[in-house]
Amino acid sequence: MSDLVVPPGYDGLWSREMWVQNQVNLRTIRPFISAVELTVPSGPSTDLQSHENDAAKIYGRITIPVLAQNATFTEDNENWNALKTFAPTLEKFLCMASKVLREDLEKNYPTPQGRTRSDYKAALEICQRALPADRGGMPFSDEIRSVNCFSHIRISVNISMGNPWEKLKPDTDTGACGPWVVVVPWGQWGVSGDWLYGGRLVTPYYLNHGSYPGRSFQVRKEMYVHNTPFSPIPGSERYQFEFFMPHLPEHNGEAYEGTAEAEKQLSTQCPPMRNPGRF
Repeated sequence: MSDLVVPPGYDGLWSREMWVQNQVNLRTIRPFISAVELTVPSGPSTDLQSHENDAAKIYGRITIPVLAQNATFTEDNENWNALKTFAPTLEKFLCMASKVLREDLEKNYPTPQGRTRSDYKAALEICQRALPADRGGMPFSDEIRSVNCFSHIRISVNISMGNPWEKLKPDTDTGACGPWVVVVPWGQWGVSGDWLYGGRLVTPYYLNHGSYPGRSFQVRKEMYVHNTPFSPIPGSERYQFEFFMPHLPEHNGEAYEGTAEAEKQLSTQCPPMRNPGRF
């Protein structure tokens, strides 16, 4: 976009294109987040993120259904126009996350638990089913329906839930979802070109996964996770998009649940951001 002034070194991102893409996406994310009502998590985990400065004063979560309208997103409520405006950006995100997950699952887990198809193909089949006559559809194109394998998107805005650890799940009545979750953040939380002081995705055993705008990370739904808080300086903001597959009846998560519980027992406290004494 011609009015964007690209900083030297791209704020520490790996290319000019990535910096521009982040800024372009933020221009559509911010108005959508401002137009809808976010839900502030009420526990049992604690929000470890500071909300004292401008952008980070807006915080919470919202879950968007991908397949069918619900009480939060329906043609009859005020969220609908905001969603229709944001839909082209969401379609782009859905396409990217679906293709990344498809490539990994079909290459590395083509027959999970001895089944004849990948979890991606199982989820895709569910997502392409016709809706009942009494359910209204969402404002997404037929093109995205040909690749999309997700039933919900949750946007976690400027929060760092921890102590105790959390599992990722959509904020629906049941919280049910499929075995894999794709996480992609967008925003501005880097400090002097270093994006790793906060916003990292951490799993028990303190396995830190560096997080940059547009970088995808996939995690099993059974696993406990934590986002380290980002530095509370003016202008910092972080929008974490979490893509959830529909519930797959054939998936058996018992063994994965046991492993996740054992790992959590060895890492009872969520780690702080790196070098917290600096800020």
